[in-house]
Amino acid sequence: MKTNRYEQPTMSLTNRVLAVVDDVRVAREAIRQLDASGVPEGHVDTLSGDVGLHRIDAHGTYGGRLTRFVRAVQSVSIEGEHLRRYEAELEQGRLVVDVPVLHAWNRQRVVDILRAQGAHFINAYGQWTIEPMAA
Repeated sequence: MKTNRYEQPTMSLTNRVLAVVDDVRVAREAIRQLDASGVPEGHVDTLSGDVGLHRIDAHGTYGGRLTRFVRAVQSVSIEGEHLRRYEAELEQGRLVVDVPVLHAWNRQRVVDILRAQGAHFINAYGQWTIEPMAA
């Protein structure tokens, strides 16, 4: 299970499904099923701890000026609200599974797998849309 690639904060949630998972065993099983379903191996990311907080960076704390500007714009939108929720979940010791989904037909399959594993706060982010998939 690939976890916590240390990179710049995630600037855009476009073409992604993000979900909260309560423990690492559940995350491992979800990733195993996602890999088996055709999501390219290594594309699913599991965020946790301080490095996960760095990647979510809901307030633009870790990035440069561009990150702070983007987060300021997002802060007044539902996307900003979601980033703050993912950050709070990470602070409480949960994990966030991040799955790139480039095609709409893959989105529902990814959501179904995550939901079957007990993931919650599942959201699919499109080009100009956000679809809440599970509370």
